[in-house]
Amino acid sequence: MKHTVNHMMSLALASVVTAPLTALPAQAQEQAAGALEEIIVTAQRREQSLQEVPVSITAFTAEQLERANIREASQYLNLSPNVSYTEDGQQGGSRGISISMRGVSNINTDESAFIQSVGIYLDEFSVASTANVTLNPQLLDLARVEVLRGPQGTYFGRNAVGGALNLTTKKPTDTFEGSVRLGARSFDNAGEQYDVGVVLNAPVTENFFLRGVAYYEDSSGLVENIVPNGGDSGHEYSMFRGSARWLASEDTTVDFMVMYSQEDQGLDEAVPSGVWDTDSVATFFLNDPNDPNRLTFAPDDGIGFWPNNRNQVAHTAIDERNEFETTIAVLNVSHSFSDTMSLKWITGLIDTEREKVFDNDLVPEDLVRRYESVDGSSWSSELRLEITNDQYDWVVGALYSDDKIEGKPWDAPGGGIGVVTGVTTGLDTGIFLGPVPGGNPDVPITGPGLIDFALTGALPPLFNLGSPEEPFFLYNLTPDGMQPLCLGCGLRRNELESYAIFTDYTWHASDQLDITVGARYTHDEVFGSYTGFGLFRTPRIPDPSDPSGLTPVSTTNKKTFEDIAPRFSVGYQVNDDARIYGTISKGYKAGGFTLGFNSANGEEINETFNDEVLWNYEVGFKTEWFDNRLRVNGSLFYLEWSDLQLETFFFAVPGDASSNIAKTINVRDAEAKGFELEFAAAPTENLTLTGGIGVLDTEITSNDTARLSGNLTVSLEGEPLPRSPEFSANFAAEYRWPLGANEAFIRGEYIYLDSQFSTIEDVTYLQTSNQLVLLDPLLPATPDNVVGQIPDRSDGFPFKTPSTNLFHLRGGVTFGEGWELTVFVENVFDEEYYTSAGDNFGLSGFRLKPHPRVIGGTISYNF
Repeated sequence: MKHTVNHMMSLALASVVTAPLTALPAQAQEQAAGALEEIIVTAQRREQSLQEVPVSITAFTAEQLERANIREASQYLNLSPNVSYTEDGQQGGSRGISISMRGVSNINTDESAFIQSVGIYLDEFSVASTANVTLNPQLLDLARVEVLRGPQGTYFGRNAVGGALNLTTKKPTDTFEGSVRLGARSFDNAGEQYDVGVVLNAPVTENFFLRGVAYYEDSSGLVENIVPNGGDSGHEYSMFRGSARWLASEDTTVDFMVMYSQEDQGLDEAVPSGVWDTDSVATFFLNDPNDPNRLTFAPDDGIGFWPNNRNQVAHTAIDERNEFETTIAVLNVSHSFSDTMSLKWITGLIDTEREKVFDNDLVPEDLVRRYESVDGSSWSSELRLEITNDQYDWVVGALYSDDKIEGKPWDAPGGGIGVVTGVTTGLDTGIFLGPVPGGNPDVPITGPGLIDFALTGALPPLFNLGSPEEPFFLYNLTPDGMQPLCLGCGLRRNELESYAIFTDYTWHASDQLDITVGARYTHDEVFGSYTGFGLFRTPRIPDPSDPSGLTPVSTTNKKTFEDIAPRFSVGYQVNDDARIYGTISKGYKAGGFTLGFNSANGEEINETFNDEVLWNYEVGFKTEWFDNRLRVNGSLFYLEWSDLQLETFFFAVPGDASSNIAKTINVRDAEAKGFELEFAAAPTENLTLTGGIGVLDTEITSNDTARLSGNLTVSLEGEPLPRSPEFSANFAAEYRWPLGANEAFIRGEYIYLDSQFSTIEDVTYLQTSNQLVLLDPLLPATPDNVVGQIPDRSDGFPFKTPSTNLFHLRGGVTFGEGWELTVFVENVFDEEYYTSAGDNFGLSGFRLKPHPRVIGGTISYNF
């Protein structure tokens, strides 16, 4: 593949150099009928034509969003070259998503999830720092969406190392108007979804206008739980957004927007793969070659594994749920001193709450469950002065921001974020997990356990151990009143306080030549605290007579990071239809620290990781042909990292859930290279064609290592980066024609999703294949030291997601006065694919989100 990538990059470089020079002369007078619509973007914080901006951008207008039936982030990301994502239900429910641009991706460990690599901006306010990991709002009534690739430090700054998503809502106007839309969709071999959306714009006075948006959807979900009273993956999602515009004077405009959304979902929309991760093998002592009764494959309780099973799970009936609540408020004030000078002030606040109850063992018996309750808040205020004239464009500004994420206690003693051992209230139950130190030797095993369950696929009889609250290995070990028992629970609090000043100056050296110099100075103060409680130390179940095993452990850290991120760009207008540019820019992301407790040695964990630095070198072209009937834009780039931040997870002691460590590590050197090419064409007045391709080659170039669960150490040198597919492509054709007094349309889309890895464990899956799990990696692999063995992973499943060809169809007709009826089919050929193997812990293996064929329609009325 590397040879192919290099060859394609050579061709791309040739096109960058030659395509603009051979562009057809511009039309001297007015644009021809049927030509492509001009796209206006705000990538440089002012309205400009897409063709003028020296940034690689995929932009969607309000009309394009509607025609493509785009309702959430994954849909427009599929149409953006070199932009990928993973759907991480464990982190964010059915709308959970982690985004990557050109190999730059977010990380989700507790201590650094709020310092994102890809910025998300809603009406110029950063909404990337949330307890929901990545905000994925419903995209109703948006004016445009812009996907900006490469570091955007000067204008977007914080949370924009790899790029930014710039979302702009429609503003209130002086016209009374609105719309009502009803929608329904059916998922093959699964449930249904119904939704309603309402938009109303109303002028209150001649200079004060209001706009309101309401949306509600009800879904029965993609996945059913076969355990009685176990629930399903259905959800309800509500969103309300209100906007006000006040024309305070001829020179001053005040915009205010507030948005509230709430999602209540059952269990995660994911089915079992039957392939264990290293964490599960080490936790449950699976596949021990010294045990004649070893568990060698995952239990499925008769439901099967992917791809034979795409709609069922067998989880404990514990009222699994994902609940999310988000409030956003943004104030934007703009004042024009003259035709060339203006002052803008943007202040915003986002508050998020996330609560999750999850059956972490993924089998019907209640072994391990997880509870999370996290609050996040972020606010910022930015002031900037903008000057635009024939000689130069100049922007100077300052920003203050404060981000906080913290876990909060729950109603059980010692609650918080962590793994919680299962409780089967009201039943005499017990499940034998394996050789668990500290078990009660006086309690006999009276029935078949987990091994028989795995071999027969049937639920075992329940043990009668005399305790209605505790599984066997916890019997009589916990103090009175401490139920359920936490293994590695803790409360975390993280805060990032940031100050920044920035400037960007573009000199119009001639009618053809623009030279831009910009920089951003950032001062970040990062604070973190961790308080852990529950059972710690080794062995996993300590001596109950030793109270120190239940003593909370606390640690804190605070550190300051500073950076100056410059940008230098040159743009040359070859003629009215062609422009070339070159850009050198720096991306920066603050460092932080891993906080926790190491039960292996009884010491706290307090380790600092460095700030991440990325240099981007890019050349590109933007051209229009045939009287603006064809638009072709492309870019060629090279990225170079220092101290790249990656996440890893492991147990310091195999089998000891209290020794779990979620850690951010630095990779000293990494690189990425590739190119993007996009086009839009209007061959006739009725037909529009769009498409794009992206090629990406990433590699870790330093000889770094990472530690995984099971005391396994893997080499990272020469490996690709997670969430970095080598190839991406999309193509769409839309045809519109008059139908009597009405208009009809049909649209077809083709999307190619290339294979990718989700995590470090996925990237290094061949290194861990068949490896022994040792209690002490420094001792020989004797029977007493071997507790399990990683299964054979040579076939690559599910670590590398499948490459996928997707086809979508959509058609409709407008009729009467403002009515429109549309029907659609997504994933026409019912491709069996998943986008992530990041949700991994559990006895039934990695969890994979299905994407069945979807058939649906909408009817809307505009007035």
